[in-house]
Amino acid sequence: LGRRYGQTSTILGRTIDVEVEVTSYEPDQELVLKTITGLVPVTRTFRLAAPSAAETELTLSVDAEPGKGMRLMLPMLERTAREQIASTLGRLKTVLEGQGAEQPSI
Repeated sequence: LGRRYGQTSTILGRTIDVEVEVTSYEPDQELVLKTITGLVPVTRTFRLAAPSAAETELTLSVDAEPGKGMRLMLPMLERTAREQIASTLGRLKTVLEGQGAEQPSI
């Protein structure tokens, strides 16, 4: 807990460097990450569940706290974030299921 790392994202054609902190970690169950820097404070919660021995379900929740100036852009930012998350998780699924040799850039 408390570990930090840098992450680069592209949102609306703009590259943004953010610092991310691990705020909660339960092995094989949950990981919570919070941006420390960036345009909008964001908390991402990853939860894992195993409905069967051959399956793992991943649930991702994203909470954003836009400032007053960012509220007008929120629908556009939300749509862009959903597209980026879906793309990243799709690549991760492909790699984990052994259908591709390329490493995901998460």
